[in-house]
Amino acid sequence: QRVLLNVVPKDVIGAFHKDYTDEGLYSFILNISDSDGGTEVEDVFYEHKFNNALLFPSNTLHRGVGPKNSLVRINLAIVFKVLKVSQSGGQVLPSPPQTPQISTY
Repeated sequence: QRVLLNVVPKDVIGAFHKDYTDEGLYSFILNISDSDGGTEVEDVFYEHKFNNALLFPSNTLHRGVGPKNSLVRINLAIVFKVLKVSQSGGQVLPSPPQTPQISTY
């Protein structure tokens, strides 16, 4: 659906938002810098650590939290739809995960 490069300056806190309201879309946020900022998903704060990623349904409230000590926080945000192909060839949308998934590489 879309790809964004987010550069969040020191002391900037974004507004809570949903990337999309449709079901079946996911937001994937890959941290491409080290920073003391992070991402708040509903009531949970996830620290911004280099090469960590978050995956959650795009209709989940979240916001970016800028760093307090670092100059910027940089991440790549991708919103996408996952399609499964059934044996009959039709497309079936999976159920979104119930909670954010965190990956560390």
